[in-house]
Amino acid sequence: MVTAESTRGLIPEADLALIRSKVSIDELLRDYDLQLVEAGGGRLKALCPFHNEKTPSFSVNLDKQFYYCFGCQAGGNIFTFVQEYERVGFPEAAEMLARKAGVVLQRTAKRDDQYHKTLEVYDALDYAAGFYHTYLLEDAGAQGAREYLAARGMNEEMQRTFRLGCSPPGWDELLKKASAAGHSVEVLDRAGLIRQNKTGKGSGFFDEFRGKLIFPISDAQGRTIGFGARRLAGDDDPAKYRNTRDTNLFNKSKVLYALPQSKQGIRREKAIVVVEGYTDAIMAHQAGLDFFVASLGTAFTQENTQALKRYADRVYMIFDGDSAGLKAAERSIELLVGENLDVLIYPLSDGKDPCDAIAELGGDAFWKSVQADSVDIFDFKWNRTIETGEAAASPQMLSKGVKDFLSLVARISDKVARRVVLNKYVERFEILGIAMEDLPLEEMGLFSPEREREEVPSQEPVLNEGRIKLLESILFVMISAPIQAEALWQEVPQGLVADAAGQAVESYVKDQFARGGFSNDGRLLHEGLNGMVERLVFKILNQIDENSELPGGDQAEQLEKCRRDLRRWTIQDKIATLKADRAVARNSGDTERAMALRMEIIALRRELTQLLKETDE
Repeated sequence: MVTAESTRGLIPEADLALIRSKVSIDELLRDYDLQLVEAGGGRLKALCPFHNEKTPSFSVNLDKQFYYCFGCQAGGNIFTFVQEYERVGFPEAAEMLARKAGVVLQRTAKRDDQYHKTLEVYDALDYAAGFYHTYLLEDAGAQGAREYLAARGMNEEMQRTFRLGCSPPGWDELLKKASAAGHSVEVLDRAGLIRQNKTGKGSGFFDEFRGKLIFPISDAQGRTIGFGARRLAGDDDPAKYRNTRDTNLFNKSKVLYALPQSKQGIRREKAIVVVEGYTDAIMAHQAGLDFFVASLGTAFTQENTQALKRYADRVYMIFDGDSAGLKAAERSIELLVGENLDVLIYPLSDGKDPCDAIAELGGDAFWKSVQADSVDIFDFKWNRTIETGEAAASPQMLSKGVKDFLSLVARISDKVARRVVLNKYVERFEILGIAMEDLPLEEMGLFSPEREREEVPSQEPVLNEGRIKLLESILFVMISAPIQAEALWQEVPQGLVADAAGQAVESYVKDQFARGGFSNDGRLLHEGLNGMVERLVFKILNQIDENSELPGGDQAEQLEKCRRDLRRWTIQDKIATLKADRAVARNSGDTERAMALRMEIIALRRELTQLLKETDE
């Protein structure tokens, strides 16, 4: 049976339950190197992996198999942890945990067939990565590749960490070995490992990569999805680098090289550094800079940018200081600005690449140089468009440079940030003799500071924290006193659950009633919950466990307090409605109705005052 909770991956509840029974929360957390220590009462504690802290506030409940952080309010179960830590969706988290648990997820016949076809391709790619890696380390035919890596200073540990390889020079060495190992020609072709001979001089298939240094490329989960290949000495291939052709698994515009090996470093540094080449990223890791990744190509893509945003808010882009590198930087920054990432640019000088600079300075010194000398993305653009000899050559070229710069500022989606950046450069424009009123702000999709001040404030509703607190209080009582849950929910006014947060809570409550009520702890925690509701439930369960000996009197007191809060909210909501109605009546000249509404408001305020007194008592 496929339940509502598994709709994100169409995964049956039976499979999810089997995974939960095979993977305990403490086992999973230890696999992620969390140092768990006993905290008493069937609990463990650790430093939270989701925020920096010196005193452990990350609590693990072994009985109910969930975690909760008192510091950042992160909470969840094994599925939630993998989602948050790996930055993946629920289906991907379930897949990862299923592999760990040795569970084969069930699907419909059509989806099952597609799933197994995909697994066949993953298996073929993994086989190829192992074949190339063994050839590099052990075969005499890979001597040229080993000499190249030695000349670059790359040690064997890094070669093993990144599973580097070498493809034999023969036409079909991989094809023969993989076929003998049980991988069909059809699967090898879908994996992009072989290519059909269509020249008319022969038939059949041949290896895609021959006589090249091989860089396996993995997805965020560490699964091989394709390869990069570098030309070696004696190879007459005109292209220095080649990638696996586009397949169902591989598209170079969507991949960041070395991301699986960099996740831990990125979390530690709260920053991600992007370089241009495979070797640059690997040599950074060898020097201890384990938060460096590489893009597959000179230009960044929308998919690359979104991937960066999942892992860190601060991004350092390191480009070669030559003309091609600087042009590549300019092509990339427009996408980065649109995603509101904090981006710093570090152009290398003297024609060096990061690999050379790291070898010369050492990892720590190079990273300090990057942090000290990187320029803000807008300073970089200013220097490239306005502070150039080309821009100074004529008024027309300067005007073009100004528009170029402003077009980048206009890409900032956050209005406040856009205004801050624009104001930062006002003085610089004035030094050039360009007054604010001369700038083509409206033409470039910007407004002058004066116009922005005149804009009507947004009428979007502001999140009502009091409403969230009341919803949390209601859930607390329903979970801690499940016998009272249905009666209490009947007292909740519809207006309280009218917004998005309220609708999410209402959906959860109805789902719990459909599952048999709030009396079964096992039904309170399940996959597919709204994120806000999920955090509330884990927080409440943790609070209840912290005070597990609550006497019945305290539950009754909590119930009565919740009912008083509901009455107070209802009165306040009614007063707000009457005040709006009264304003309409006054504006229309209906003084009699306005007076009647005023008397209703006064009566309600008296009732509210009395209710507050009772609460204080």
